[in-house]
Order: sequence, then structure tokens, then C-alpha cells
Amino acid sequence: MSSLSVSRFLETLKKRQSPSLIWYSAPGERVELSGRVFDNWVAKTANFLVEELDVEVEDSVMLPPQLHWRTLAIAVAGLQVGATIVQHAEDARAAFAFSPEDLDGADAEYAVLIERSALGMRYMGEVPASLDAVDYAAEVRSFADVYMGFNHPETTTPAFESLSHAEILHAANNLAEKLPQALPSAIQAVEISGDLTHPSTLTQFFAAQIAGYATVVLDPEIDFESTGRRDKIFSDEKALPYPSL
Repeated sequence: MSSLSVSRFLETLKKRQSPSLIWYSAPGERVELSGRVFDNWVAKTANFLVEELDVEVEDSVMLPPQLHWRTLAIAVAGLQVGATIVQHAEDARAAFAFSPEDLDGADAEYAVLIERSALGMRYMGEVPASLDAVDYAAEVRSFADVYMGFNHPETTTPAFESLSHAEILHAANNLAEKLPQALPSAIQAVEISGDLTHPSTLTQFFAAQIAGYATVVLDPEIDFESTGRRDKIFSDEKALPYPSL
């Protein structure tokens, strides 16, 4: 897949019926998305970005650093439409956050709130009357399952402030080639963690998918280690942490 683009990546991913992304949060909260279902959420989000938030190629979109299945869908959709993922909202077209406090003083044309619960259909937190925010969970479902927009990045379009599309996808391809040699043959999934606004996190996600592994994401707000849940999840999902490559 040396000529990989985000659109080509998604074309391949949506043919995958096996698990692509597995999200764990509070006890009993597990969400499994196949490649096809994840692609649907990315497409809906891409249409939401373009049609609702007026995002154009090379517009900046601020994302929260916390990993969540929703923020991964937003990040991939942002790249699909040619947006640049940034950590701060200065001159951003849109700023996404899990809480209104994280949008205080955000210098963005659109403020967007993300619901943290796994399958919540709207934002459940308190929203100050002074904050004019779009509810991502409530709005995104109404958009089409196929991205038909005209926004498409060039290989030189910034994916992050320091990394172009070509660079992030080249890095993902290189990691994908190394992953099978670094993992036991019985492993079917790898965990990713860290800051979503750092290029390496999304690069690892792309690489795992290209190599055919599911991606396990554990809610960073939950303590999985001390309760023993992390070990059980790894056993159940035949998963390991992302190896050092």
C-alpha cells in the first residue's frame, strides 16, 4: 500500500467485517466497531465537518488529547477532508472538547462538545447558556454514511502542524510492515494509548489497521491496572500493548 491515502485506507478498511476498533470504559462498557462500521462513522463525521462546520482543506481543527472511539473517528475524518489537527484553538475552524471548560477562551469559529459515554446519543453534561456549542453526538447521526464531498487533501497537506499526509502515511506503512514480526502469531489486537494530538498515536492506529490488527483503546479516565481489568481485556481480546518499533 505504498500509494496509500486516507481515502484509499478507508476504502480497504470498510471491506473489513472483523473488529477494527474496540473501546473499553466503565465496567460492562465495551464497544466493538468493524472496519465497515468505523468507516461509516468516519464518513458521517467527514460530512458533518464539511457541511455543518464549513471545514475546508488546510483548516485547523482542535481535538482533545484524550483517546476515545469518537475522537479517533473525528481525527480520521479530519484528515479525510484535509483538515490539520492541532492542540490549540487559535484561528481554528472548529474546536472539539469533552467539557465546556475545555472550550473556555477557545478562538475557533465553531465549538463542538463530544459525549464521553460510549453510545450516548447527545451531550449529557451541563452546558453554560453563554456557550454556543454544537452537539457532535446529536448532530453527526443525521449525516450520510458515505463521504461525497469535494474536500480532498494533497500529499503535502499538513495532517498535523509538523507532519504532512504523505509523511504520516509513509510512517504508518513502515510500522505496519514491522508489526507482525514484533508480535506473537496468536495476537489479534494491539492497544494504543497516549495523546491523540501527537502524530505518533494516529500513526500507530493506521499501522495496526493496515497490518490487519484490531485496535484496543482503554478509556484514559478509568483505572484498568489496579483492578486487573487490563490483563483480562488483553486475554479476552488476544491483545498486547503496542510494541516498541
